[in-house]
Amino acid sequence: MQRNLYSRFLTVLFRCVLFTTSLVFALTSTANAQNSLPPQIIKGTVTDAVTKEPLIGVSVGIKGTGRGAVTDTKGNYTITVSPGVTLTFSYIGYKTASVLISNQTALNITLQQSAGMLQDVVVTALGQTKEERSIGYSLSTVPLPRYAKTAWLTNWRAV
Repeated sequence: MQRNLYSRFLTVLFRCVLFTTSLVFALTSTANAQNSLPPQIIKGTVTDAVTKEPLIGVSVGIKGTGRGAVTDTKGNYTITVSPGVTLTFSYIGYKTASVLISNQTALNITLQQSAGMLQDVVVTALGQTKEERSIGYSLSTVPLPRYAKTAWLTNWRAV
């Protein structure tokens, strides 16, 4: 009797493991089929919103990954992505733009200039940059107009 009970227990256990394994396999294959849409090549141009001129060196990145591309001298880029990812376009002095990719193959972007201005930056002898008020040691300031007048000179002659 005990052997028969043990045999039944093993049969039920085996069926449960088999059912669970097949269920997990079915769910993962369905999820992979939905997420494995074929990658597509996106091409486009990045331009300035005001001047309509192409922007050179704009970073085109796939959000959440380390992958990306950079625009060429005509503002063109090419990148391979899967539908459903977000592309980010960033450039110094411009606002970052983000676009969700569906099934388009061409994507032209215009970036808006950022209204922010750079503040004063102090370069210390160690090559570290800090704000002027946070430096606890001697500081000398060189006025810009002195060097602006002699901009055509080399660095050695200007000093």
